[in-house]
Amino acid sequence: MLAFHRQLFFCPAAPPRLPPTSSFSLRRRIIAIPTAFTTSSPKHSASEHPEPDSASAAFQDYQLFFASQRAECPVPLPLRLVEGALPADFPRGTYYLVGPGMITDDHGLTVNFFDGHGYLRAFRFPGGGADGDVLYSARYVETEAVKEEREDGGRKWRFVRPGFFSLFKARRWPVPSIMKPKNVANTCVLRWGGRLFCLWEGGRPYELDPESLSTIGPVDFFSAAEEGGDGLKTPERFSQILFRS
Repeated sequence: MLAFHRQLFFCPAAPPRLPPTSSFSLRRRIIAIPTAFTTSSPKHSASEHPEPDSASAAFQDYQLFFASQRAECPVPLPLRLVEGALPADFPRGTYYLVGPGMITDDHGLTVNFFDGHGYLRAFRFPGGGADGDVLYSARYVETEAVKEEREDGGRKWRFVRPGFFSLFKARRWPVPSIMKPKNVANTCVLRWGGRLFCLWEGGRPYELDPESLSTIGPVDFFSAAEEGGDGLKTPERFSQILFRS
């Protein structure tokens, strides 16, 4: 049975009335993470950044939540600690985070936020709290949908199904009953049995390399189990582990 991804639409509304930013003492901090495609460091004037606890700052943070990620960071980069310190007993390891990364393409077309391509980030703590080092890397999950909508050697994007039908793959007629949804692998990330998977509610998980974040490909655990491969013993067992993690 085909499971469709949820489609939510937000009605346009006027932004809340916010206090003028000039009335605040401006002390907001900005951290820039350079990437392979970054050409220069971003420049920000003081008037762009209101007081951290103000309504203006909260509204700006809300808008950044829907910003598209234009660049990847395949080579881990050290992050600079700007305030505080890691706890001394902070464990060594890697924190993985996946979510929608591309909402607006390079031609002004927009998709539903939940249908943005999966963007995987890794925050590595090689020494835990002992040395306080944190390494950052990020890459898109190379799904079939990503390959279909990337152009210019991967530097630009063009959505083939923007707007209402952003969930579906490219077809001549946008009729949901005869179209397959595109797997964007953006719902959650799972580290299991030494392997790393990015999941989506309506399709197969994609496996990625835990170190380089490069995409290995889609995985069909159920078929592997039936054929006596290295998959899980039963679909029920996989579901138990998946939803308990």
